[in-house]
Amino acid sequence: MKPTLNLLLPSLFLPFVGTWIFWHQWLPGPAGFAVYGFTKIWYLGLPLYFLTKVKNSSRRFPRLDRGSLLWGNVTGVALCLLLLLGYLGLFRDASFLQPVPELIHGKLSAFGVQGPLQYAAMSVFVILINSSLEELYWRWCLHGGLRQHLTWPMAAGISGAAFSLHHFIYLRSYVGSLSIAITGTVIIGLVGILFSVLWERTGNLLSAWICHAWADVGLMFVGFLMLRPLWT
Repeated sequence: MKPTLNLLLPSLFLPFVGTWIFWHQWLPGPAGFAVYGFTKIWYLGLPLYFLTKVKNSSRRFPRLDRGSLLWGNVTGVALCLLLLLGYLGLFRDASFLQPVPELIHGKLSAFGVQGPLQYAAMSVFVILINSSLEELYWRWCLHGGLRQHLTWPMAAGISGAAFSLHHFIYLRSYVGSLSIAITGTVIIGLVGILFSVLWERTGNLLSAWICHAWADVGLMFVGFLMLRPLWT
């Protein structure tokens, strides 16, 4: 059974809509949480549906192999270092980042993350669990599903753009400049395309997941550097 576009196309935009409604609190209280929670359930449900009902080409779930480990770690470490060096060398004192730590601290405090231990626990979840869920959803389901209807560059471009779209909500909330938020969104989209290219190159989702996890290591460490002065 091949996934239909009627299933794939709404799935491309559902995370953006859910994040937009929840983050800006267009629905108050439990209703907003319910919508956001539904998007997270969809994150889990779609891969399970694909696993049981859809033949997602000949490439199945991630498996260990030397090529995927090599490509994933090399590209992932490069992304991680690029994030760290970019922040420490270029953007740490940039004016558009000055209000960001306070804004992040306020958002995290609302979820009970008020110190380094809670932040470390959250980081482990983001790096190991959230990255795997995102790769199963965006690459294994959506890129893989679109791949059965389109050429792989088109599938990679569409899934990468949709992957970046809901991140725009977060960037726009933290960065005052619209142009900076758009630039960051475009970069995230290109990184999403890179993850798809890794899967196409190795035929194994493991390579994309490893690269994604390393990128999140860099992102969470940058967040720690920003928040550390507010915890002391």
